[in-house]
Amino acid sequence: MYLDAPAADTDPTTACRHFLSLAGTESWSRRMADIAERARPRSWMGRAAQQRHALELLLARPADPRDSAGPAAPNAAEQRILALVREAVALADTLPRNRASGCASACWRG
Repeated sequence: MYLDAPAADTDPTTACRHFLSLAGTESWSRRMADIAERARPRSWMGRAAQQRHALELLLARPADPRDSAGPAAPNAAEQRILALVREAVALADTLPRNRASGCASACWRG
């Protein structure tokens, strides 16, 4: 596994969108709405929620179709996370279709 080198053929936007599709659009939307409600700015509880869910927020940012300017270039830590995202998508693609969606939906429950 080469975590330091981003895949040349997959930009962060595409990688994150494919990864989030594993969870399902509705499940992901509900999850992000829940996080957004708890992560209110200018409160200590909001800051704690932002820190607790930093990975999910990081994945949502490049996948957001409303971001017309596109995501900023990922830093070294984000590149490593994106490499893991790409690997997860590649592994999910090797599973039988119904098995992959079942695994993903199980991850987002509870």
